[in-house]
Amino acid sequence: MNVIRFLEAMGEINDDVIMEVADIMEQTNEQEKRTRLRAGRRRLFRTLLIAAAIAAVLSATAFAAYSYLLSTPEQAVKAVKQEIRRWEELGIIAPQGEIEEDGIRVRKTEEPTELSAYYYHRIIRPHYQVSIRLNQGFLVCTVDMADGKLYGVTLSAYADEDDPIVGEGVEWGDFDGDGEDDIGYYRDNLDDLIPEGLTLDELCERLMEYWGFQGYMLAPTTDSFYEQNITYSGEMPVRELWNQPYATVYFNGDQEGVPMFIELGGFCPPGHAYSALVIGTNHIVG
Repeated sequence: MNVIRFLEAMGEINDDVIMEVADIMEQTNEQEKRTRLRAGRRRLFRTLLIAAAIAAVLSATAFAAYSYLLSTPEQAVKAVKQEIRRWEELGIIAPQGEIEEDGIRVRKTEEPTELSAYYYHRIIRPHYQVSIRLNQGFLVCTVDMADGKLYGVTLSAYADEDDPIVGEGVEWGDFDGDGEDDIGYYRDNLDDLIPEGLTLDELCERLMEYWGFQGYMLAPTTDSFYEQNITYSGEMPVRELWNQPYATVYFNGDQEGVPMFIELGGFCPPGHAYSALVIGTNHIVG
């Protein structure tokens, strides 16, 4: 079988790809002639080089030609709004109210991205990062260009004066610039973020349904910041994660050996206390 017939037999491949691989194969012929190998090993050497060339060219072409569900910032914002409502319907998060149209920011990442060792070298596919101002806080999320689903979500909600103070005040120094030391207080406003009584098992089951995975396992959280291994019970209420080490979860059907994270934190700048729920491929510490 000659070069062109071999490539055409692989399916619908355009002429540019055929000519590019054909050129590589001709270069391989010349390299083979200069390589002092026995006939059998020359054939093996040539086969491996050709296979590598074809795989590289075809994978690059497939990536460039892929038709994404989301291809514009407007589509990404629309998808995020729809998916947040879906999260509300599934009971993953509490209702978030209105979305402010003038508080939206969008950034596009067209190439796959490998995260650091803190995130187990997860590969993030081409995506949009969308920031949206909500009625009572803000949302920062990663929406996949291929399937339009959310894979990294940070949802924050500001506390108000009616939310109960938790713990002692924290000294911030001269926070507001009036020459006097200021004290911030944590406030319990978790009902703005998560449904009442939600457990870790329930949250993982709902995330599993959303992402289309087939199972999950809560695993030890190992992070040098905490200097300990912690494994949470699935029966534990999610609110008990507040200001504790994040939960580590492996989902069946996700990238092999790469977990998702669930984190719930409180922050207490004077007069501006808020809580944040972090779900998916990202976490705060690390």
